[in-house]
Amino acid sequence: MDRSRQATYRQYLKAELEAAAMYRLMAAVEQDGDRSKIFEELFDAEMRHASRWAEKLDMDPSTLEPTSAGLKLRAYRLGARLFGTAKMVPLLVRGEAKDIAAYAADPEARDFAVEERRHARALRGLSGGGLDGLEAMRA
Repeated sequence: MDRSRQATYRQYLKAELEAAAMYRLMAAVEQDGDRSKIFEELFDAEMRHASRWAEKLDMDPSTLEPTSAGLKLRAYRLGARLFGTAKMVPLLVRGEAKDIAAYAADPEARDFAVEERRHARALRGLSGGGLDGLEAMRA
């Protein structure tokens, strides 16, 4: 594998682990069990994505752990606690949009672009405080 491809996989892995950490955080902060479950499903999906990139980098996917540190994650945690997860969703949608753009342009990742679009729809369903995200996750 050339260095450029390896760097791309590392970027993808980092982005997936960061997204997984965000979703884990949202699931923990969310008080509504159904909404929390949607965030947990998003977490699981991002970890599956991270596993693919780890395998391509000859890493053991079972050793992957989303980071719980970092200024961005602390800011999201504070925002979710103060304002609720629904208010944080537009920021999460932006993250999904970046992933969609990157994956859509990469032949090795186009299948993930489809799934990331589903994640964005699920998040938009959650932004109003409802459960429309559940249907979008399963569509």
